[in-house]
Amino acid sequence: MTKKYAMRFAYLTLLVVMGGCAVSTPLPPDVNVQSPVSSVPKEIAAFSGKWVGRWDGRLDGTLVVENIEGRDAIMVYSWGSVPEWNIVQGFVRVHGTFGEDNVLRASLSTGVKVSYTLTPDGTLNGRYERENRISTAQFKRANK
Repeated sequence: MTKKYAMRFAYLTLLVVMGGCAVSTPLPPDVNVQSPVSSVPKEIAAFSGKWVGRWDGRLDGTLVVENIEGRDAIMVYSWGSVPEWNIVQGFVRVHGTFGEDNVLRASLSTGVKVSYTLTPDGTLNGRYERENRISTAQFKRANK
């Protein structure tokens, strides 16, 4: 096996081990996922935890749903850096709500609206809306 193919194999192996998505975003030091109480519907409780993905295949993203009470959630929205887009990594803790359709929605202080839909295969489809721009991502549950 040549060095080129050995490096490619190692990279692909890393992607498989990482669930296909090696994501790097900052999180607050006090991030704390609390298990939902038994009265929270299972369709909503399934959002609890840490999720990783990549917006438009370029911008790393992490969603941590820390607490769910009824149809309200406390979540951390975190993003990586993309110098070409003038985006510097960061995070924000926000309040989200689950609609009757079980979609988790939140508005950021910048006017951005994000929403997350749980799919039958256990991933989250993310949608980011700001003015006339829409970005999408698929998020997978992270191992802590």
